[in-house]
Amino acid sequence: MKIKAPPEAPDWAHDLARNAQTVVDNAIWPFISRTPIMVAQLPPASVDNIWMKYYVSDGASNMREVTSNGVDWRYPDGTAA
Repeated sequence: MKIKAPPEAPDWAHDLARNAQTVVDNAIWPFISRTPIMVAQLPPASVDNIWMKYYVSDGASNMREVTSNGVDWRYPDGTAA
């Protein structure tokens, strides 16, 4: 998601947009791996990793995203990885 102020906006609006973008980037990206890993390489789906998301290169049925629920890694359809 990109946050931008219109080109004709005052400087303070551009500063605000940049600051908001930094907040969004820091809130979202730490929870998502940017490089796909194999399912066997996933860290434990413990409480420490709850809601973490990873992209896996060998997902079932072409599913690539898994999320920790604190117990298991789950694909978007709810099946365990």
